[in-house]
Amino acid sequence: MIVKKLLVMVLAAFVLAGCATTGNDFSSNQIDEIVVGQTTKADIVSWFGEPSGRTESSAYDAVFTYLYSETRANAMSLIPGAGIFGKGMDSSHKTLMVFFSKDNLVREHSYTEGTL
Repeated sequence: MIVKKLLVMVLAAFVLAGCATTGNDFSSNQIDEIVVGQTTKADIVSWFGEPSGRTESSAYDAVFTYLYSETRANAMSLIPGAGIFGKGMDSSHKTLMVFFSKDNLVREHSYTEGTL
């Protein structure tokens, strides 16, 4: 009976620890389809949704930024003191920046993704 209660508590802790996300997830499948001088702002929004941020600069008419990060607890987070030997969270991120000219065409773009 004690083992069953302990198992329920451990599973509940894992579910509560769960995961945290920042930003709206976007598919990176169409990044290779972005063509400088041809792809429009409307194309970018239809492919990736509304950006996380929009800015303007003297060099570009607009810069759209798409950010997404996700952090999930792993089994190490359930073991008290295990953080000394390993990390208890798995994190991943992706960032897409698209720079537009005055005629609403892509001038350049950059994409990065990784894990922490």
